[in-house]
Amino acid sequence: MPTILALLGLILGAWSVRSICIKQQSNSNKFFKSLLAGFYFLATGGSAANDDNQFPAIIIMLIIGGVIQLYCNYRYIEPKESYIDAANGHKNSLGFFNDQVQDEAQQSYRSKNYAKASKSKGLNDVAFNYVNAEGVSRFREVDVKSFDGQYLEGYCHAARKFRTFRLDRIEGDIILRGTGQSMDPYEWATEIEA
Repeated sequence: MPTILALLGLILGAWSVRSICIKQQSNSNKFFKSLLAGFYFLATGGSAANDDNQFPAIIIMLIIGGVIQLYCNYRYIEPKESYIDAANGHKNSLGFFNDQVQDEAQQSYRSKNYAKASKSKGLNDVAFNYVNAEGVSRFREVDVKSFDGQYLEGYCHAARKFRTFRLDRIEGDIILRGTGQSMDPYEWATEIEA
């Protein structure tokens, strides 16, 4: 009889640890719950081998532990979506909202793209010192794709990305890279709009 109770404790302990580990929870929770459940069942089953008078109490303890584990398995509800899916859904919804806000903002202050008409004038390949929002000045070489009177948009070779630059933050003159000609930013704006 003690061997049967020890084996029953071992089987219930393994089943309990397996049930804990397949549930979606943090690794630390899994570790501590598995440690507690394994210790409970192994200690209960192992005490049967030491004392023959404790059989009824050991059987009751094994039954109580098994019932608790069954109840926990029964009450566990599998999440419908993983945390990654929920985060991606949130990110996608924010992206949709941001796109909508950006479209509204572009419609409110953008009027005409003057840069398209000026490709033949050589005004689209420019270089200048630009002061960003933090007050840091940096030399930029830009292939202008659009200009609306206030904002210059284009491929920035320093950042290796498409960027938007405010005309009033350009420090000094704009240099036309094709000819080396130097122009005041507002003179350049007037020229590109013409």
